[in-house]
Amino acid sequence: HNQIQRTIPRGISDLTALERLDLVENKFEKESNRDFSGLKHLKFLDLGRNALKGSRLDFFSSLTSLEILRLNNNSISGTVPRSWREMVHLSELHLFDNDLWGSIGFLCQLSPQIMVKISCEGDFGEGCSCCNCVK
Repeated sequence: HNQIQRTIPRGISDLTALERLDLVENKFEKESNRDFSGLKHLKFLDLGRNALKGSRLDFFSSLTSLEILRLNNNSISGTVPRSWREMVHLSELHLFDNDLWGSIGFLCQLSPQIMVKISCEGDFGEGCSCCNCVK
């Protein structure tokens, strides 16, 4: 809730022992692989309610310790990359209020207890047994 502008602050990836990172409600517009590359122990990442744009989501798959990933309420577009299969510890994923499309049923195979929250509009998430609709 700091209203940090545009990009994620440099140096965050140097915090290699970090397990929780809450960056909700700032004004981030973009992120890159270098922003999170050193966070091998990160279990919780909340980037919800920012202004994230674009369709490059594959770099999140390098965060293999993630249990909770919140990307809701941004302007992310495109499809969820199949490389996210590498996030085997993921149990909660918030994708609602973005402009995503395509099949995400493969996410249900990550964990028997995974919960994916998606927007109710459109057919994104169709056939996804672990998806919950958020209005």
